Amino acid sequence: MVLLFLTLHTKWLRVEQVDEIGTWLTSNMGIFFVPAGVGLMANFGVLADTWWQLLILMFVTTFLMMGLVGKVVQAIKLKADKGGQSNV
Repeated sequence: MVLLFLTLHTKWLRVEQVDEIGTWLTSNMGIFFVPAGVGLMANFGVLADTWWQLLILMFVTTFLMMGLVGKVVQAIKLKADKGGQSNV
């Protein structure tokens, strides 16, 4: 994704060049979750012993990320307001 962003940002690629494959990939996104699901089923015994730790970890990281994203958005809006831009 970083490479795609950089090539689009530097105009090595145009959106039109990746639009068709991007649409196909997003419409078939479920295919990419199959290996992760199989891995979970294959290691269910290990995960069953630590499910409560994983649950706590998921909740903590979710709220940390929500807070971090909120702070980043506030910083960007503050910077845009100081610069006189109002389209953010």
